[in-house]
Amino acid sequence: MLTTILISCSETKIQDPEKIGDQAFAVLQQLDEDNLDDFKSEFISPDKIREMGESDILVKSSNTRKEMQSLTDEDYDSVMTSDFKNLQSRGKIFKIDWSNIEKLNYDYSKLIESGVEGVSGQLHFKHLETEYTVLVRAIWDGEGYHLSKIQELYKVF
Repeated sequence: MLTTILISCSETKIQDPEKIGDQAFAVLQQLDEDNLDDFKSEFISPDKIREMGESDILVKSSNTRKEMQSLTDEDYDSVMTSDFKNLQSRGKIFKIDWSNIEKLNYDYSKLIESGVEGVSGQLHFKHLETEYTVLVRAIWDGEGYHLSKIQELYKVF
């Protein structure tokens, strides 16, 4: 559960949760040319996750704080690599030219999960005439939202 929320979170702070969809869309547009390091640069560092885990104001759950504080760089890299490769491989299955996608909308809701305030939503986009969706999450660090997850690429029927 914590991994889903926190492993991939943006260093760019966003004040308006509606803008999270714009940031996620920009990340998707670069998937054809991005390497893993470029992809990871859009997400919070493990150091920031550990820092947030020190705050009982930002992270209400003591178990979640402990998990965040003990996050290793290796675990972080493993999840980021998996997310990156899964998006790219599913994009190849669907023959998506990421540089040629069109944003449709981002539907989201605010939530508190594992004691962390955040946003979860679906980003809808189109390639050629086919609509797709990805799950997009972000967490609040007390000053802004950080992109927290882009996964689960599906074709909309």
